[in-house]
Amino acid sequence: MQRARYDQRVLTLVEVRGPERDHDEARQWFEQRGWPVLDSWPCGEGPTAGVLRTRADSVVFLVEVRFFGARNARTGQAAAWRVEGLARTAKLQMYVRRTELVDPDRELLPHWRVVTVRHRPTPPRVPRTRAAVVRFRWLALRARVMESAGRYDTGEFASGTPSEARRLARTALEPGAPAAEVDVRPTDRRGRAGRPLDREEQIERGVLRFAPWLLLGVLTTVVARQAHGGAVVFWLIAAGSLLAAFLLAGHMSPHRKGEGRLACVVAAALLALLVHTDYLSGTSAALTPVQALVTGATLFTITGCYLLVRQWSWGDWLTWGAPLAGSLVISGVVASGSVLHAFYADGLDLNPRDLDVPGLWQAASALKLLSFLALVLLAPAAWGMLKHCHRIRPRDGSNVAMYALFLVAIVVSVGSLAAQSAATAAEATKEAARDRRAAPQYFGVKPKWTCVRPVVPADRLPTDGGALTASARPYLLISVAGGNAVLWDAEATPDPGAFKVPANRVQLVPAPSPTADCRTTAGRPTTW
Repeated sequence: MQRARYDQRVLTLVEVRGPERDHDEARQWFEQRGWPVLDSWPCGEGPTAGVLRTRADSVVFLVEVRFFGARNARTGQAAAWRVEGLARTAKLQMYVRRTELVDPDRELLPHWRVVTVRHRPTPPRVPRTRAAVVRFRWLALRARVMESAGRYDTGEFASGTPSEARRLARTALEPGAPAAEVDVRPTDRRGRAGRPLDREEQIERGVLRFAPWLLLGVLTTVVARQAHGGAVVFWLIAAGSLLAAFLLAGHMSPHRKGEGRLACVVAAALLALLVHTDYLSGTSAALTPVQALVTGATLFTITGCYLLVRQWSWGDWLTWGAPLAGSLVISGVVASGSVLHAFYADGLDLNPRDLDVPGLWQAASALKLLSFLALVLLAPAAWGMLKHCHRIRPRDGSNVAMYALFLVAIVVSVGSLAAQSAATAAEATKEAARDRRAAPQYFGVKPKWTCVRPVVPADRLPTDGGALTASARPYLLISVAGGNAVLWDAEATPDPGAFKVPANRVQLVPAPSPTADCRTTAGRPTTW
């Protein structure tokens, strides 16, 4: 059996109008989509007798429509959308007349483990003495404790009500085998008398309803605690989210409202402990507001993209996934290794060839560029969320215009984010040079303060973009590439800027500090 490629099953009455060949073709389309045809009748006969008007050219099919998505108040409408989409694809007259959700949710039967009974004490014979009764009660209590600890388990298992589990445990599975003298012990609290049984998917849906509100409330409090303005708004959002999570947790199981709310409170306390307090170092506010927002956006993106991709068929993968993955790999691996460095060099009025960056750092910059896709993927993640909750009407085939716009949005967004990141790094380097402090590194580019000492007369020292003055101050060495040392002169007039000198005609001695006096600095020249 193949793995089920659907979440919901909806019984649907589909009326197909047209000649008999259209009825046969509709049946074939249903089977091709994996929708079982359970029965069919002429319109106005069978279950539709007296309900629908009799038509000679119409047949009503009882079809089980199967598809992905959540189980909510719009699931029946979502089934009708699927049939209407099939009608457009097959060019047939199909009309959805009735839908009914199939409830395949399994009851969570109580679980029991089979135990032996040979260890249990026998009641004292009549007449009973006080010593015999006390001894019997002590042995019975001891046996009950040992049974609860699993000391006398046989390794067998049974499920059902207490009486069913006991009878099943004593039933011989092999023909002719005698009945076993065993008993059962519960492994959970579902076997309590008078309590209705919970259902598996019912509890899962309950958890998925309150968990996002719980996470939103906890992360919003991080922002509210450190917000400089509008903190009241964030506190109100946090309080509303936590209250919604608490109320929804009470409906996680209709028979265990108190337990659901208690679980919500415990989960909220644990999450607050993790995100608000770094208990290892003893400092508060382990997450900053930016980190909290990034964490929430990342979780939203991962969940939404998963809900979107899991609904794709092989056709969707070939139409959407393969070209998109191919374009990302080509642009990311082949080109992005120098994109960030090119933007960084442009921010310093340099050429990308002026930055001698190792291949490992180029690969790291490629990963950085690809990480910007996380923000771009917020749009398809939201699309996946809405599609899973049946808020978007599905269409058969691919939307070429939407696909093209999506690729353009990726290219433009990633390009703008990359340019902004590199421009910020270049501006930080300029500010460090102006303030004479250590400059930050940027993916293998390590600017450092250096004393530059010419080894040839000044008239034989060519420069490009500036002039090397005889000064006691150090220069900020950006890199050495193509035989040239790229220097940044923060005190050049009228405008500070970068210039290049041949590396074989100067000595480059690392300065102990940005404000050191190069006339008294002793050190070993750097060899290039």
